[in-house]
Amino acid sequence: MGVQLDLFEFTEPDREAGWASGANAAGDASAAVTSPPSPPVLSLPEIVFVRNMRAKHYRLTLRRDGTPVATIPARGSERRAQAFVKEHATWLRREYARQQQRPRLAEEWTVGTRIMWRG
Repeated sequence: MGVQLDLFEFTEPDREAGWASGANAAGDASAAVTSPPSPPVLSLPEIVFVRNMRAKHYRLTLRRDGTPVATIPARGSERRAQAFVKEHATWLRREYARQQQRPRLAEEWTVGTRIMWRG
C-alpha cells in the first residue's frame, strides 16, 4: 500500500491527524478532520433562461442588475441548462456576492447628484 500525498502541498499527510493511520476509525474524537467552512448562502434572484439560435454552448452570465441569465443554444434543452446552472452554482454565488459589494449609482437622481463625465 502506497503513501497518500496531499495534493495542495505535495507532502505526506500528518499521521497524527488520524485519517492516514486509521485512528479516526477507532473513535478518537480529537483527531476528527473538519471540513472547510461553507460559503455564505445568498438568496439569488430567479434565473432567466434565454434561447439563442446563434449560440453553440451553454452560457451563464450575470446582468448588471444582478439577474442571472442562462443562455441555451439552438439544439440545447432547458433540462440540460438547469443542470449547467447547478454545476456552476458556486461561481454564480461568488460573482453575485462580488457584484453586491460594488458601489452603486444612485437609484434616483436628484439635484446635486454627481455624474461621471469622461472618466
